[in-house]
Amino acid sequence: PSVLMTLVAYDGRDLTETGRHDLAINSQFTTHNGRLYGLSVPRLGPMLTWSWDGAAEWLESSADYNGGPAGMAVDQERGLIYEALGETLRVVDPDGRATLSETAVPLLASSRLAGHAAGQDQLYFVSPAGRLSLWPAANLFDAQSPPLAAPSALPAAPVTWLALSPNWHNDSTMLALVENDCAAAGGGLDILLDPTAGWQPAMMPVTGACQAVTAAAFSPDYAHDSLLFAATTEPATVLRSVDSGRSWTAAETPFPAGVISALLPSPTYAADQTLFALLDDGALYRSRDGGRTWRAMAQALDQLAVLDA
Repeated sequence: PSVLMTLVAYDGRDLTETGRHDLAINSQFTTHNGRLYGLSVPRLGPMLTWSWDGAAEWLESSADYNGGPAGMAVDQERGLIYEALGETLRVVDPDGRATLSETAVPLLASSRLAGHAAGQDQLYFVSPAGRLSLWPAANLFDAQSPPLAAPSALPAAPVTWLALSPNWHNDSTMLALVENDCAAAGGGLDILLDPTAGWQPAMMPVTGACQAVTAAAFSPDYAHDSLLFAATTEPATVLRSVDSGRSWTAAETPFPAGVISALLPSPTYAADQTLFALLDDGALYRSRDGGRTWRAMAQALDQLAVLDA
């Protein structure tokens, strides 16, 4: 009549088990101040709210609510936990597990609560299709706040390639190739420079009827040179941008008809300005001036990797 799961806690220093507890598989939980807080909805019986120290101390109480678990988030600034259950959002004080308020949130009818962003005091909701919605947490505290536009999302199409900036932990920059009407030969390149603004399409110089990006790469020294590379079709060429994708310049060397399937900068690009381009027919090209001019190499290859060795 019911399915259980076992929650196991480990000491991360020596990887020894410190405790375990069985609970209904229909559960959700999150961490706050060294404890695990959660709620479980068994198939039979009332909902349980609980907290656990990862060892012997397990505190729980029962409550009568309708709906299934729909996400949890921690508000570090206020020291509170938000619990979504069905279409109701509960504000919980972790001390004593007291429920401070309950609010009906229409977004929960088709999305799940995914997190809280302290800087802008926004709750994030994600739909089953992966679309993001933002809702001001101030609305839970009788301080009505106008909605904030969600950061612009990637186009609703398959993402074929994704890359993080070499300095991602500082600049949060990402690149994504997304299928478009020219999917057979590539897709569109989108750039994330500012997470609060979201994804923006790269403004490529359009020359062909169906130009598509087939490969892209960050300079290994991106933190200092803001340099990006992108390979396109119609014509097949390598573009370089020295301003994080705001403008692009094509290579001086013409490439043969075909698809550039990979761009690989040297790991020591800042010193040697070397970049490789591999075409789908195995032709290998090398540039030693940062992608401005290219020379065909004699060896044809199926795959290529450049290592820092």
